Amino acid sequence: MLRINSILMLLNKVIFMNNDFNQDYLMHYGVLGMKWGVRRYQNKDGTRTSLGKKRATKSDFQVKSKNGDILSVKLDKESGISKLLSKISNKHAKQVDDFSSYTTYANGKSVGTLQLNRNSISELNIVWIDTKSTEKGKGYASAVLNGVLKNAKVDGYSNVTLEVPGISPDAAHIYEKAGFKYVGQLTNPDEDFVWGGLKAMRKDLQ
Repeated sequence: MLRINSILMLLNKVIFMNNDFNQDYLMHYGVLGMKWGVRRYQNKDGTRTSLGKKRATKSDFQVKSKNGDILSVKLDKESGISKLLSKISNKHAKQVDDFSSYTTYANGKSVGTLQLNRNSISELNIVWIDTKSTEKGKGYASAVLNGVLKNAKVDGYSNVTLEVPGISPDAAHIYEKAGFKYVGQLTNPDEDFVWGGLKAMRKDLQ
């Protein structure tokens, strides 16, 4: 069955994202992609607590594309409407807590988007990775995907999941190259006139 919550969160991207989570989180980028100072939300063995995973997932990061471009993947800010809804709806507050929406920049210009959802303490779901049509072919989507996988492993997730549409064979190829495997058919291609059939994919990290 198609994850309804993922679709709803995708459609409601504009009202999501928390910009207050960083107040207790120290990050320093001295080396590309390397992070220091995350102690308050770590276990004694160095792994992140459940709250630590949430905060680590909701952080900006940088990656390098195949052509050498440095991509800055920056967390989108939560709108005032979303903040208000979180105060009156526990369900909405939890969705905002688990969901992260980003904009990818190259040379100061927006080139794509990324959306993640923390399905559980062990599973991170990639809701959406997109590159603008004018920027395709530069390896941006693959670079962002690899960055997500690297961070997810550091954050202690056991697996990363996603749903790939039948109308996007190029996306499926990128995921397969990254080590994702098909685990199930979510919608029938003959009946799904929007996505051409959705397949579930998963990559085990541990």
